[in-house]
Amino acid sequence: MVVPLVVHLEGEPLLRLDVFRMMATGHPEHVAGQLVAELYSRAPRAGVTGRLWGRVSVTRPQLHRDGPAPGTDKGRYVREDPRNTDYRRRRFCARIRHMRPHSSRGPMRFHLLLLAAAVLAGWTQATPRDVTFFAIGDPQINIPRWGIAGTEHTIALMNGLPGTPAPFGGVVNEPRGVLIAGDLVDAVSNPTNWALYKQLFDPNGVARLRFPAFEGAGNHDLDTKQAVGTFTYVQQDLIARNLTRPATLHLDKHGYHYSWDWDDVHFVCLNVFPGSVSRAVYDREAPWNDPKDALAFLTSDLKAQVGKSGRPVVVYWHYGLRGWGLEKWWLPADLDALAAALKPYNIALIVHGHEHRYEHYTWSGMDVVMAPSPQYDADPAQGTTQSRPKGFVVGRLTERELQIGYRTPDGWEDAWRKPLGRSARTRGSR
Repeated sequence: MVVPLVVHLEGEPLLRLDVFRMMATGHPEHVAGQLVAELYSRAPRAGVTGRLWGRVSVTRPQLHRDGPAPGTDKGRYVREDPRNTDYRRRRFCARIRHMRPHSSRGPMRFHLLLLAAAVLAGWTQATPRDVTFFAIGDPQINIPRWGIAGTEHTIALMNGLPGTPAPFGGVVNEPRGVLIAGDLVDAVSNPTNWALYKQLFDPNGVARLRFPAFEGAGNHDLDTKQAVGTFTYVQQDLIARNLTRPATLHLDKHGYHYSWDWDDVHFVCLNVFPGSVSRAVYDREAPWNDPKDALAFLTSDLKAQVGKSGRPVVVYWHYGLRGWGLEKWWLPADLDALAAALKPYNIALIVHGHEHRYEHYTWSGMDVVMAPSPQYDADPAQGTTQSRPKGFVVGRLTERELQIGYRTPDGWEDAWRKPLGRSARTRGSR
């Protein structure tokens, strides 16, 4: 006898199971949540076999990879994030051939032999798109030079902003995370700066900032003595932090560049700049100014993860797209290749840092936000002996529009919005 089972999450159908040969009493929903997690972690491979056990709730946990080097599909997903803030789902059907639940009063173990799993390509949404994020650039921690008083104040402002009035009505939602567009420390020559940065910002929100940090490297996180293809200790630590972020990441071969999804919005972190080769800095050769094949990762990632779906994309890196942020650090030729890579896709927003201030402008027909540094640095020459808070970007993507606000200690200093196209609900190709 075939028993159809539909499991719901937040009122929406999550999966359908065709269960047969129920070998004992018990309800298959006890194992449904873990089944979702296991199939999701192995997607898009078919013909999955595996063994699962334990009683779990009917939610899809966020999973973190533990195993071989980044960029491989080998390794196991072993840790669950209890927040379960991402209710996206992959549609699939599965056949369970053997189920043997034990009594709930004894050791509860449900053994499943998954004989076949057909994973259908593409994403669907369990809830309407509603993604809030914050963004800054250039924390540039340097304790002896200017301290962190302003950054600490800005972090406190970020922590307390959810639930307060938003610029376009309603209240600010809890952010899924905070994008940090490079220059995490001022100089890698002082490891104490990086140790303090990690006390302020953490990939899982267990630091002074209570939200997950999705950070990338900037030029100050590099070493002017490093050779092409090498990584500073800050970059190496970022690679390690990528394995702990509360999202299912798509990684480059080094585990350095990465992308992920919040609802149907695709985010891509490209670190220093989306180029192909090292570029001179202030007209001097700089092999250390190495993008680590960021443009190649962007091109392949968008093709594989977004394809023709039309879903919104947010990309971010460190260097700017015009003026000083471009002319002294990379070349217009890099921008031509970047524009060609982005043109086929629905680019909702580009975010960068590097210039320590907020600005909204357009480039090649796309909206760009320059994310500010979190503080005005102390400058004794200007008569300031302690850093002061500056501000941060608040972004929200809904089914209908992108909303951006610039928040400072004095309130909302800028706010703008634009319509967003709707992505396909069923995506047969990606």
